[in-house]
Order: sequence, then C-alpha cells, then structure tokens
Amino acid sequence: MNRLPGFSFDDYQILLESFKDSDYRFGRICDKDTAYKTVYLRHDVDFFLSGWERIPQLEHATGAVATYYILVGQYDITAKKTGGYRNAHFVGA
Repeated sequence: MNRLPGFSFDDYQILLESFKDSDYRFGRICDKDTAYKTVYLRHDVDFFLSGWERIPQLEHATGAVATYYILVGQYDITAKKTGGYRNAHFVGA
C-alpha cells in the first residue's frame, strides 16, 4: 500500500484486501498472536450513523475479524461521556 486509504466503504474494502494480499492475519484484541503479522481492528462505537452496518459486512466478506466497543449510555459532545463500554462484541470469521 503506497498511500493512506480514503474514508469510504470501497476504500475500507481495499484496505482489508491489501492486508490479506500482504500476508497479514486478522486477530481479535483478546487473542495476541506474535507468530504472524497480525492486524487488530478495533471500532469504538459512540453513536450510530446510517449505513454503519456495511463495515462488519465488508469485514466478514474479506475474512477479517474486528472488535467492537459499544458505548452504553449517553454521549453528549458538549459534556463528558456518561455510561461506558461494556464487554466487547466480536464480529467476523
């Protein structure tokens, strides 16, 4: 990969495929494996945007796994966060 990817779904798919083509493996945050070149995808979800569900679909289609941290509680951009992250959701193969 010679450049940083853009921020579209197509660019994200290209990024995932580039990792695979470069012999990287995808790992979960809790599964540290130093025997291979490993990519750990982590998503912090503070609020939901329309179309977000396409991200785990792309990960699944490319064989990637990811860890999702979902904010439980409210998020007020003008104040501090309330609530917190509870348990991780693992998505993918």
